[in-house]
Amino acid sequence: MMTLRLRYILCVLICCTKAFVAQHIAYINADIHVGNGTRIYPGILITQSDTIASVMSQQGFKINPASFDSIIDLSGQQVYPALINPNSILGLHDAEAVRASRDFEDVGAYNPHLRTQMVFNTDNPILPTVRRNGVLLTQVTPRGGRISGQSSIMALTAWNWEDATVLKDDGMHINFPEYPQTSGDLYTKQLKQYTNDREQLNRMFDQARSYCMASSQHVDIRLQALCACLKGDQRMYIHVHYARDILAVINWIQMYQIPYPVLVEAEEAWKVTHVLKAHHIPVLLARVFALPEHPDDPIDLPFSAASKLFMDSVRFAFQCAGDMEAMQARNLCFMAGQAVAYGLPQEQAIQAMTLHAAEILGISLKWGSLATGKKACFFVSKGSILDVKTHQVTRIVWNGNAISIDSHQEHRAEQYRKKYKLQQWNTKGR
Repeated sequence: MMTLRLRYILCVLICCTKAFVAQHIAYINADIHVGNGTRIYPGILITQSDTIASVMSQQGFKINPASFDSIIDLSGQQVYPALINPNSILGLHDAEAVRASRDFEDVGAYNPHLRTQMVFNTDNPILPTVRRNGVLLTQVTPRGGRISGQSSIMALTAWNWEDATVLKDDGMHINFPEYPQTSGDLYTKQLKQYTNDREQLNRMFDQARSYCMASSQHVDIRLQALCACLKGDQRMYIHVHYARDILAVINWIQMYQIPYPVLVEAEEAWKVTHVLKAHHIPVLLARVFALPEHPDDPIDLPFSAASKLFMDSVRFAFQCAGDMEAMQARNLCFMAGQAVAYGLPQEQAIQAMTLHAAEILGISLKWGSLATGKKACFFVSKGSILDVKTHQVTRIVWNGNAISIDSHQEHRAEQYRKKYKLQQWNTKGR
């Protein structure tokens, strides 16, 4: 009886062996946007299991079908690395009107110990609609207070938050005090509040620096949480808006010797690019689809800000923070496309959503571009993803495996196409 059982188990293992063999797949005849500012056409991308084995020009390359488990012809289609959506509450709330579902903000002004990783909801119905446009990674970010807490880099394809985690606690988020923009009595009042806020922030970091340097002490979870960014094990994301405050932030960074600072939003970063370049400080650029900060600013200033940073060699990435930002994440590539229309080169726009974003967030070792040894996470579109008219994702590959591109919006659209017999629109309208 025991012999029969062993034979049965052996047969099952032999039959299942093929399922565990690493898939060796070649994607050929593709127009490949590498993500580092270069483009390969015609190109071939080879994956081995969950890793990119090779990316090269197909000219002069002889394909041996016997060497691959599968060969996929992508003629007429474009391949892009997984897009990265920084500084977002995507997956942290379900209904904006229901406070209990808003897991991105807590009470109190100083909450460095709060973490977003474990409240990321992989079943959020918005995720598939964002993933459908090529955004496969997001930085789930806390909001509110002076120190909001710690963000994490999460995948939009996962069963739970553990499975979704790409990099936990990647950085600390600080809302830097804003210098008063008013005048008269209101200015005096706001200046007093500004001074008080700066003193409180400095006091917190003075205590944290002393706490982190001490050999033994009682546990203070707030001060302990700040040790990682002070020691350089974590990035510090400083949310700031105006040029005067950006300069104040740079002085503050030097005072506390912050190793990896990143400016977030920074609408007036284009005014102080020489300082940012000199100190090698990257920027998560404010939303492109927005109005100018001041009444006398050019109406197209948010559209052209990216090209100004590029011309002055300041590293930046796009992000969608603002009104309805979870839903707006699907428009990340169209925001980059708007910047292209106002002077930013096309491949640099793609780079700002991929490799530069990965470098700024600290995940470029495995993500951000299509290169040998990196994760096989990319997507395919029939046309340029920067143009609403040509953007049409046909395939998404996550860790070497093709995943569904469906969403509840696609299902609903299909229902109405069938009801009103709109098959012609279905084939030509996208």
